[in-house]
Amino acid sequence: MTQLFVLSANGVSAVFYLSVLGKLNFLIVLLLIADIYMVYLLREKASKYEVEISRKASPFGRRQRYLTNVMGNLAYGKDLRIYGLSNILLEKLILNHKSRRKIDVDIQKHHYGADLAESILSCVRDIIIYSYLICSVLEGRISIADFTMCFMAAATLTVTLEKVFEDMAFVKSDLFRIDEMRTFLDLPNEDEGGPKEPVPVPQADHYEITFRHVSFHYPGTDENVYTDFNFTIKAGKKLAIVGINGAGKTTLVKLVTRLYDPTEGEILLNGTDIRRFALQDYRNLLAAVFQDINLFAMTFQENITCEEGGADGERLLAAIEEAGLSAFYEQHGKNPDLPLTKYLYHDGVDVSGGEKQKIGIARALYKNGKILIFDEPTAALDAHAEYTLYHELAEISKGRTLLFISHRLASTRFCDEIALIDGGRVAELGTHEELLEKKGKYYQMFMAQKKYYEEGEAAHEA
Repeated sequence: MTQLFVLSANGVSAVFYLSVLGKLNFLIVLLLIADIYMVYLLREKASKYEVEISRKASPFGRRQRYLTNVMGNLAYGKDLRIYGLSNILLEKLILNHKSRRKIDVDIQKHHYGADLAESILSCVRDIIIYSYLICSVLEGRISIADFTMCFMAAATLTVTLEKVFEDMAFVKSDLFRIDEMRTFLDLPNEDEGGPKEPVPVPQADHYEITFRHVSFHYPGTDENVYTDFNFTIKAGKKLAIVGINGAGKTTLVKLVTRLYDPTEGEILLNGTDIRRFALQDYRNLLAAVFQDINLFAMTFQENITCEEGGADGERLLAAIEEAGLSAFYEQHGKNPDLPLTKYLYHDGVDVSGGEKQKIGIARALYKNGKILIFDEPTAALDAHAEYTLYHELAEISKGRTLLFISHRLASTRFCDEIALIDGGRVAELGTHEELLEKKGKYYQMFMAQKKYYEEGEAAHEA
């Protein structure tokens, strides 16, 4: 916008000087305009090339940001030191920098070519115009005063027109970037699609989730994770989802939480497509613990409550106790303002993997959602903490819909039903005892895990 104002001012000045020179000889004006317009075309071509080639440079920028982050991130420190990865990453960073530099040099070459052509054209233009003015004075066609005025007008007009066309090239170059920004802004938001329905509040806050003819594949892939998938997570019941790696267990969670929408079909909440609810209203029903727990550079209390001040003290303490964080909380003086991580605080506390997982669980418990989702919530917990958590989950999930995902089949016994996902479908469904009696895939997986634990215990005793 600033450049447009400058362009307008220079445009007015150029018109004035053009009128002065036009009275002397209109061919001079045409020569000036033609010369500077050619320079403008060259500059525009160089700027357009810069915009196009910059898109090719984007991957190098992403690599540089990633490598720089890894090399300076404490979370990668142990692996970098133990496996001697520092030199490898540094070599990758240098190689990436060289590749990016080639693109920058290529861009500068195009600008250099435009600058060189401008210098040659300007030199030729000045020779022609000033030769004409000098000859006109010598032949008596114009006076010394007119010569001086035209000389100054030509010089000033040259600079002004160059600035005008330079500004035009700049504005046009920016329009390419603005077009990209508009394309980005025109991408559909998560919560578009007209007026939304209010989320239902059924009796006893019981919510049932139904998958109806759902097919889904991740963006950029053609292979379906689910094809014509039909299944119901019963209201107020505890459902465990089990299966081998890659069976689609976590994908199911992502669909329920609307991190992705089905490619085909629909997911219903008490009979209504979840896409018909305002996204945040729907997610307010959910409390989830994912496989990877992320802590924020905030206080202990803020990491659990996800609120800045005004936390419910009783609910916070209950969440801390139920998640097994009481010992950690007492160890640090029962200080809710204890800063976590050292990213922003010198006195910040780095927690263990198990404590991090407990904080994630406490976060879900504090939210008090009507639909609880636990995706491998005990992977970093010891056996005692895991056993305690199962009893807590059995209590706090009474009357709520609970979706529990775990690789440890023995941990699913507290659930009302267990669904074994295989090949994008529910291969087996029933209680722990019922599935063992069927002696199907669940039985085979359970016996394999049981044998592993028994052999491990025997080896430990020996």
